[in-house]
Amino acid sequence: MWFSCLVFLGGIPTISFAQFGVIWEHAWGGSAWEEQNGVIALPAQNAYVFGGYTSSNESFETQSPFYGGGDCWLVWTDTTGVIIQEKRYGGSGLDQISNTIKDNEGNIVFVASTNSPMDGIINSEAQGALDIWVVKVQTDINDGVPGPDNGKILAQKRLGTSNCEKGMNIVVTPDGRFLVVGEACDTEYCNPINSQIWASLLDANLNEISRRLYSNGIKNKPTCVVNTPDGGFIIGGETWPELDFASPDFYGNQWFYFKIDDATGILSDIVWQKTKGGGHQDAILDIIPTNDNNYLITGYTDAGEPVGNLAVGLGDVDSLGFGKEDMLLLKIDQNGDEIWEKRYGGEELDWAYSAVQNQLGNFLIVGVSQSNAV
Repeated sequence: MWFSCLVFLGGIPTISFAQFGVIWEHAWGGSAWEEQNGVIALPAQNAYVFGGYTSSNESFETQSPFYGGGDCWLVWTDTTGVIIQEKRYGGSGLDQISNTIKDNEGNIVFVASTNSPMDGIINSEAQGALDIWVVKVQTDINDGVPGPDNGKILAQKRLGTSNCEKGMNIVVTPDGRFLVVGEACDTEYCNPINSQIWASLLDANLNEISRRLYSNGIKNKPTCVVNTPDGGFIIGGETWPELDFASPDFYGNQWFYFKIDDATGILSDIVWQKTKGGGHQDAILDIIPTNDNNYLITGYTDAGEPVGNLAVGLGDVDSLGFGKEDMLLLKIDQNGDEIWEKRYGGEELDWAYSAVQNQLGNFLIVGVSQSNAV
């Protein structure tokens, strides 16, 4: 499996919405499996950096030292997608990036999951079967040319307990701290049945300041986190109120999004929380701030559509469906209250992974579709 194919709609500084066309595309990888889970533009350096995962040995484009199992993988390219540097991070186990961001100084920070012992470049012992791993690496690129310190580790932090924790996402605050979110299972095994949402507040050097667990049901999983103007955070993901699949009342997972703050320097209780859904499959995939100081949530739902011989109810999803699963967009205000919702899709599966907003206030949605043209 090769690394990624990406469509660019113009150069780094601006995106043109007038015409869609492939400027360039590349596939990168080695002899085994690669995934891509984040891309960052570095306009001052005329470069991009992609974050993901590789299980390949030193082959094809994966030429940096292989630590074993599977490694976190950063790939730097110039503005035409030509690789200028690639580097692996990890130990002898499985190390996999979930998201990659840029901090306020222009360095790269990624959140990952690891089951490696303290070997390779990992400088701390395992806490449990699977831990959250946060790494900050230096950006040293001048006009598309990497310097000797590009990709150098500036700080790393391993987070976890004797149970199983999986890193999911990370956001940097205006004052340079980080909020890391993950899924925390209730046992030492990575049991997908019972879990809570893990949140860790870190300082600029990745030292942990505060830690909390949050839940709304039996199983809870975060997918995204965003800053709020008052110094808080909105975390989005999924919740399963109950997991008795044989129960006639079972209706699967729901959207789950809630606000917390750290006004006292310690992560707070939930300030407000909301759920949304009415089918068997309802999931948030991203939240972005909008130009008018609100938020757009993207994801999917199967509410209002038949699943096999089951009639799936609408719940609190207002719009009727197009197919098996539809893209669902929801705009909310600072209190989490709904402003509007909209569904898009065809007769099969359609998921909205993320969105960007242009200066005119329009949204560009990116996702996947199995539906045919109608």
